[in-house]
Amino acid sequence: MSNSSPSLRRVPTDKAAELLCIGKTRLGELRKTGELKAGEHWFYKLGHKHSGIVWDVEACFKWQS
Repeated sequence: MSNSSPSLRRVPTDKAAELLCIGKTRLGELRKTGELKAGEHWFYKLGHKHSGIVWDVEACFKWQS
């Protein structure tokens, strides 16, 4: 059974950067270089590229450690 908080599973970039203690620009760079992976660390909000990005902060925390 997971203790995952649903509120950390899909958050906008501003909030994700704050929670991860990194800048929004750096977060975008990590996404663009492929260090943070689509479908694992970030997702398109509505499933297509013009809908904005949300972040799985828990997956990003695991990537940081």
